[in-house]
Amino acid sequence: MGPVIEKVYQSAYEAGFMGKGSMEQLIANANSTYPHAPEEVRKNIATFDAGLISMQLMLIAKERGYDTVPMAGFDKQKFIERFNVSDRYFPILLLQIGKAAAPAHNTTRLPLEDVIIDYK
Repeated sequence: MGPVIEKVYQSAYEAGFMGKGSMEQLIANANSTYPHAPEEVRKNIATFDAGLISMQLMLIAKERGYDTVPMAGFDKQKFIERFNVSDRYFPILLLQIGKAAAPAHNTTRLPLEDVIIDYK
């Protein structure tokens, strides 16, 4: 993690979002945890983070008048080969951003009661 994680937390510290002690502790925790975590754990974390980042990009694009289409169902191996992606990376999602050629169709969502479990 090294310099990247330090840059992230240093920025938060300089913005006044955390104290110096918290910054140093978070940097130490990240540098001692992530490099030693199993590859599957690191990939799960990266996939989760990619989803959050993608949603933020989609919301920002919409706010600025653009449309988006997230795509996870693509041939990841062909993508790696076509774009010569380093072994250090693995594709998770493609995100199209632009102006829609036609209006999008409406969608429905399941009611919240159908997708949550109450453990009372």
